[in-house]
Amino acid sequence: MISTLTLLFLLGAPTLEPIGDGGARRLIVKNPNVYPLSVAIGHDDATRALEIEGYGEATLHLQCVDRGAPLTLTLQADKTQTFDPPRLAFPDGPPALWLTSARQGRGALAALIAPHAPGVHLRHLSLSASPADFAALRFAPLLLISLADLERLTPARREALRGAVASGATLVLTAGSVEGHAASLAGWSPATLGETARPGPEVLSAISHASARRALIANGATTRIIADGAPLVVESRLGLGRVRVVGLSFSDLGAGVVAEALFTPVDGIGPALRWVAAASLPQAPKRLFSGAVFIALGLIPILALIARRWPRLSLPLIVAWGVFSLLIPATPPPLQLDALRVLEIPFAADKALFIAAADLSLRRSGAHRLPSTLEAVSLEDLSQRGCLIKGAGAADWLFEGEVGARRRLTLFAIDAATGEGAPSDEQLAGPWGAEVGALRIGGAAPQLLSLTPRKITHRLLSLPPLTGSARPLAPSEAPL
Repeated sequence: MISTLTLLFLLGAPTLEPIGDGGARRLIVKNPNVYPLSVAIGHDDATRALEIEGYGEATLHLQCVDRGAPLTLTLQADKTQTFDPPRLAFPDGPPALWLTSARQGRGALAALIAPHAPGVHLRHLSLSASPADFAALRFAPLLLISLADLERLTPARREALRGAVASGATLVLTAGSVEGHAASLAGWSPATLGETARPGPEVLSAISHASARRALIANGATTRIIADGAPLVVESRLGLGRVRVVGLSFSDLGAGVVAEALFTPVDGIGPALRWVAAASLPQAPKRLFSGAVFIALGLIPILALIARRWPRLSLPLIVAWGVFSLLIPATPPPLQLDALRVLEIPFAADKALFIAAADLSLRRSGAHRLPSTLEAVSLEDLSQRGCLIKGAGAADWLFEGEVGARRRLTLFAIDAATGEGAPSDEQLAGPWGAEVGALRIGGAAPQLLSLTPRKITHRLLSLPPLTGSARPLAPSEAPL
């Protein structure tokens, strides 16, 4: 059984996830027997373990930053197989994903995107293949879908798409078809939809093959392109990402200012990552024993002086010292969370994106495991090498190192919002203008990891609406 499972994994039967990421895999383990099956994956004693009920299955997602020691898959504690997971990489460049029920049109759409997003390659993704995890989509700078296809996605897939946009992606949403309902825009853009009618003279003079145009009411969104006296392209924020709505279908788009307004990506996460990773990562001192050991040794001369002055207290003091010495750990914990910097960006009534950098000290050599109860989580970086293993309602980070080494874990997570904090004058520089945020140090912070950090820096970031003037639609737009 172990050979069959590992063969399925290595041959690539599980789909690639995230899309376009050559360093992530989905591992499906099935139990063909009536008895429970014990599974462990990881390094030595630092493993992710789970129980699979009879005739059940478990899905694990693996994402590795670099090639470290081979991972070991163990079944029932006696059958093992090692394999080398590939590193996080994008051999074809970052992907732009077109989620669609259409069967053709990718080539022409890719040619339209190329001048405005160099190095980004367009991939066609059917709605049934759309992932239900935001981590599988968040590496794509551009996401494209029609309003009608957005309605056809399952709720889990829609939430994954929303999480990817909140993580910094740009979503292009076409609303030219009569199939899409205006209510489907709620939660994506403040804009609303009007009636579908024949395009006006300005649209037809620019895109002669346009067959229909949906009226857009900005309603708080920023108008980017205006034609025939009404908005044609509107844009709004969703977390760190952008949502761009156009009142045309994909088949009616043309090159020029429309394509530029729709397909030019914006770096929404770069400044945020620079903020969470701003602190240096010094080398941690090597400690063979915990601080409590030195305290216990330092008490010996004090106890001797007390016993000499008050002999009757000798026995109780010796007993107390002995109990204290037995209860304290002789060695420091194998893993210590020194600092945690968290940037929280609300994007829904009760949801927020968390970008966190955790600085860890390794107190012993070998493999280490850092567990978490997060489900919607994605690995951004792990200094030197390491892997994220998630599934069955939890996530674990596995990494290696020598005693005294430091590691920085950077992650993206979507969880319940923590609420607003006290105002702060600190500003986070970025392409979004003047922000309004809050800074809390040492206060309540989201429980992103299982270890308690020594220092917490938690910032809540609220971004203002977009600004800018609308551009007119120029004539003679090249057709798609």
